[in-house]
Order: sequence, then structure tokens, then C-alpha cells
Amino acid sequence: MKITRIQISNFLGARTVDLDLKKPVALIAGKNGAGKSSIRDAIALAFTADLCRVHLKKEAATLISEGGESCFVEITTDADTYGVAITAAGKISDTMVGKETPAALPYVLDAQRFARMTDSDRRTFLFGLMGIKLDGATVKDRLTVRGCNSAKAEQIMPILRTGFEAASKEAASRARDAKAGWRTATGGEAWGKDKSAKWQPEPLPADAENAGARYENAVVKRKEVDSELSKAQQDLGAAKAERRRQHEAEEKRMELHERAGKIERIKTKLNIDSAELAEWEQRIAVLCAALKSQDAVACPECGVMLVMDGGSLVHAAPMAKGTEDDLAKLPGYENSLALMRRSVANDKRDLEAAQRAAEQLKELDGLKANADVGAAEAKVAELTAKRAGWQADADKYRDIADKYSRRQALIEQVAKLHQDVLDWTHIADALAPDGIPAELLAEALDPINEHLRLSAADAEWEPAQIDFDMRITYGLRDYALISESEKWRADAMITEAVSRLAGVKLLVLDRFDVLDLKGREDLLYWLDGMAGNGEIDTALIFGTLKSLPAQVLPSIDGFWIDSGVTGQMKEAA
Repeated sequence: MKITRIQISNFLGARTVDLDLKKPVALIAGKNGAGKSSIRDAIALAFTADLCRVHLKKEAATLISEGGESCFVEITTDADTYGVAITAAGKISDTMVGKETPAALPYVLDAQRFARMTDSDRRTFLFGLMGIKLDGATVKDRLTVRGCNSAKAEQIMPILRTGFEAASKEAASRARDAKAGWRTATGGEAWGKDKSAKWQPEPLPADAENAGARYENAVVKRKEVDSELSKAQQDLGAAKAERRRQHEAEEKRMELHERAGKIERIKTKLNIDSAELAEWEQRIAVLCAALKSQDAVACPECGVMLVMDGGSLVHAAPMAKGTEDDLAKLPGYENSLALMRRSVANDKRDLEAAQRAAEQLKELDGLKANADVGAAEAKVAELTAKRAGWQADADKYRDIADKYSRRQALIEQVAKLHQDVLDWTHIADALAPDGIPAELLAEALDPINEHLRLSAADAEWEPAQIDFDMRITYGLRDYALISESEKWRADAMITEAVSRLAGVKLLVLDRFDVLDLKGREDLLYWLDGMAGNGEIDTALIFGTLKSLPAQVLPSIDGFWIDSGVTGQMKEAA
């Protein structure tokens, strides 16, 4: 940023300032209270809208010089014009409202600002200065580059919002949880990086790996036997059914044989009963005829005795001697006749049954006995034993296969837990202070520290440095322990480094009179060298001097200010 002109009116102690900057370095000097710091604050107001010595906008009117009705500041650069005006009513007009100015500009305008920052603010500022992103995506990419597990890195991203330390602790906690899980899975063994990578449970029999195939084979064989056994059991059932049928046939054979053996006896009885029935039928027929003869009447023509028989008159049979007694017994004879007829009918029925039994017996004698139950039972017993053998093999190999499967699952579980420990530990280490944060800090610090080293060599001063813990040192001594002039040198070099790295190329240094003559000489030569190399566009150096130097370097212009007004080079009173 090259400043070509500075105009200030009635701002604090700077009443009338008009600096036409033709050279890169402007040395602005004067006695105490001459208005040097007012010029510096006016420049800060124009560039950053910083009211400097008041905290509230309503107090802005107090920045107007005593007796003035308003104030204004206008800075002309090679790129733009920065102007601010304040009225007595406190109204502020700013030509740069809504326009962005370099974020590093406040640190360039106030050399001590960086040293006043907290460690955290310094770190954040440097990351921003170097364009180093701290968002989750950037950190995740860096974790990936380091070979961290991307899925686990994604899980830790929400924790990263609270800072690297919290994220690192969370990853370490998850690593401990994985170690505890590993310990539980292995039955209480302690996790160790080398040991855990090779850990396996107690070995199983040598053929355990093939147990699954053997189990499947045993199941197939058992199913084949099941099919054979099912048929054998059906055959056994059929044989038993046939044996029952044969047994029943044998029992029936005996019954039929007994019935068939009665044929001759039944025939004899039938003949006897039939003959007796014929006799009784004849006898009763005679008695019935005699009974009718009792009702006979003499024919009126011839006197022959006639009776009605079937609707016709027939000769009445003469009654034999003793017939009267039999006629009295006729009802009993008729009952006996009925019994005799039933007996003959029963005899005929029994004869038919016996004859049928004889025929059935012939049929049974033709049947063959083919029910070999013993053989069927032996086959079922054989197949049952065979099935039991295959089932025993299936149970045996299934148990071995299950043990093998569980062993493999345990190996995989333990290996996964081991990998979890390594993954989470890797992430925890990557997010630890000496991991990615250190990497990021190095990216932020290395350029600025290298620049500080070169500046120290050019200015012939002790080197200033910003450590990883954001501690500022000068000549290897802590910033808080060095002298005022040493702090000024450190601040000047840090401010110039910030300006150069930010691309501002503007340097504003107040109170350079804190340096001794050698220090001032070193400062001017350092600035002149940078101006000659085009490393700075504008450097504004403020200090209390008795007079401006009689001779200055080619790149330096001197301006004297007295009572808030710029003037010619002269010696202070």
C-alpha cells in the first residue's frame, strides 16, 4: 500500500497536516506533544475507522481539536482515498463504509498490538494471515493425508468444533474403550501393539477348518438314510400288517376247518330231521282230514258223507280208531311240526355255512405266507443305527464347525478392536499438540520466523521469533524479560513481517526514539534496504528528536511537526 499524501485537519493534536510523500520512507519527528501520535491515530481512523482514544461513537466529537468545529482525515494511496470527517455534533462520515480493508492493517498501524494479544488470539491471527483454514474439512483432509481412518475421522469432526485438545482427548478415550473391549474379548489379556496384531485363541483340531464341509456331508448322508429308513419302516408296517392278516387267516382257518368238519353230521341230522318232518306232516294231514270229517254231512241223493275242501265238496275220510284222542292233541302236534320245520331249516342253513366254510378253507390253503417281519425289523434296526451314526457325525462336526466359526468371529472381532485402537490412537496423535496443530503452526510460523530471521540479519539486531506456544522471544529471551528498546525492535520486525506476508507493504512505527543512535541508524538502513528492494511501499516512522537528521538516505523523507502543524526541517527547542 503506497501512501502518496496525508491530510489532517483539527484531529486531536494534529491541527494542520499536509504530507506529500514522494519517497517510500517518511520520518516524522517533533518534540513531545507536537502531534506525532495524533497523526498516527488519524491514519488508523482513516484506514480502520478506529476512534483510538474514545470507546463510543457518541464521544467522537471529543476528537476534534480544541476550538475547531469539525475534523477530517484523508489518506491518498495508489489504490484508493480513505477519508473520515467528524462534526461537532459527533456525526461521522467515512468514504470507506461498506468496503473491506486488509485484516492485517490494524496490526500494521499499531506495532505493539501483536505482542498484546493472547496466545490463542495470536495463533488465530497467524492462521488467518497465512490463509491456513481450521475448518473440519481441512483437518479431515489432513487426517486422511496422514493415513487416518476416514470414517473415524468423520466421527470426530463434531468434537473438533470445541478444539484440537477436546478432539484428541475424545479419540484417545475411544482408543481406551477399544483396548478395554480387546481385553474383554481376549479373556483379560492386556493389549500390546505387537502382541495384539498376532493374537489368536487356543487352536482347534487340525481338521476343524473342514468341519463345516463334513457336517454338510453328514447331514446329506443322514437324509439319504432317512429316506431309506422311511421306506424300511413302511415295509415293516406292511410286513406286520401281513403277519396280522396271516394270523387272522390262521384263526379263521381253524374256525372254517371246524365248520367244514360238521358237513356229514349236519347232513345226517338233516336227513333224520327231514324224515321225521315228513312223518309228522303226514300224520297231521290225516288228523286234519279227520278233523274235517267231523263236519261231514250226508249227500241228500246218495247218502255219502261230504265235506268242504278248498271251496269244493269232497268225500269225507273215514276216521280210524283212536283218532279222537289224536285230534285232541292236534294243536300240540302242530307246534311240534313248526319246531321240526325250523330245525330242518336250521340244518339246511348250517349245511350251507359248512359248505361255504369248506370252500373258503380251500381258498386259504391256496394263500402263501410271505410276511418276513424279522427281516424288515432287522433292516429298520440297521438303518436306524446307520442314521444314528451319521447324526452323531453331524452333531460332532457341527459342534466343531460352530467352535471354528466362533473362533474365526473372535479373531475378526479382536483384529477389528486392535485396528480400532490403532486408528483412534493415530487420530488422537494426529490431533495432539505435536500433530496437525504443530503442522499448522509450522505452516503459519515458519514463513514469519524465516522472515524475522532475515530482517534481524539485515537490521543487525537480535532475531525475534514466535515459538509454537506463541511465546515471543528476542535473542532467545522471553519478550516479557527484555528491555523497552529490545521490545521495540521485536515489534518492528514482527509488524514488518505481518505487513509483508499480508501483502500490505505498509509499516507504521511510533516512538523510534526509544532506540539509541546505533539502533536508529540500523533502523534507517533496514528501511532503506527494504525500500530499495521494493519490499515496502510506505513506512511511516514517528519519534521525538531534537531535530531532523541533516542527511538522510535516498529513500527517506523527513517531516517536522510542531504544535500540530507540519513545517520545515528545524531543530527542536
